[in-house]
Amino acid sequence: MPKRYTIDTSALLDGWSRYYPPTVFPALWEKVESAIEQDVIGMSREAYDEILKKDDDLKAWIQSRRRDFVIDSCSLVQETVAKIMADPFMANLVDLNRQRSEADPFVIGSAVAHGLIVVTGEDENARKARTTKPRIPNICDILGVPRCKFLDFIRKEGWAF
Repeated sequence: MPKRYTIDTSALLDGWSRYYPPTVFPALWEKVESAIEQDVIGMSREAYDEILKKDDDLKAWIQSRRRDFVIDSCSLVQETVAKIMADPFMANLVDLNRQRSEADPFVIGSAVAHGLIVVTGEDENARKARTTKPRIPNICDILGVPRCKFLDFIRKEGWAF
């Protein structure tokens, strides 16, 4: 089964740490593991590397799934990232001064290259007033890339607990 989703760091953190921790929702994480193993969901190498920067249980969990999880950058991913970074508005997605959100263009690029839905924890509504700092949902909308939140991913997969 080909991948249908690419997940952003923020969505994984939302699920793991904020809303559905594995100690409380183990069945959910068993389903996520199965989705990874069945190649339903993946993560760009750059987003994966963001998770590795922290030394916690999410890092340990994700490292053990690297082979099935990581989506390597192909030429179409690189072309999409270049397009995002060449656009004055879209390039503001990345905060180069603080080295933040560096993976975001690759998350979107992976979606474009492989026809995937972006799973993100970012909320476009919180940033609408700030037109100089786009978020993943804003860029997805500009490029016509489908997106959803972690809970929507669970719903789209038809999981119930």
